[in-house]
Amino acid sequence: MIRQYANETNPSERGSSRRFWLIAGNEGQGSEVMVLEDSSGRLALPVFSFEEEAHLFARYCPKDTQTVVEVGSRELIAALLIPGRVAEMVALDPMPGIDLALVSVGREQFVDSLLIRGKRPA
Repeated sequence: MIRQYANETNPSERGSSRRFWLIAGNEGQGSEVMVLEDSSGRLALPVFSFEEEAHLFARYCPKDTQTVVEVGSRELIAALLIPGRVAEMVALDPMPGIDLALVSVGREQFVDSLLIRGKRPA
């Protein structure tokens, strides 16, 4: 099952070097980012490391959720930490038909890993 929530990140913010791709609706401004529901009812935000993977996955989505959106680490962290967000997990490079539990990590754990990688030694 696919659920969606509003994407409140600023698409013009490009402050970090690490790039990710999300799938959003074709609604233009105020588009929504897709979240997926796993077999236990938990919601996960699918996050892709490569644009091609996101486009491939989008082919299997309903027609109104086929836009691939590029975001930076800061944008992704902001989207995951906004109060009231429904996604409790991050599905890393999911493939259609794969159990999300195999490719998911907790939202906080994912954000922590991004923050740790973002620190550079002096």
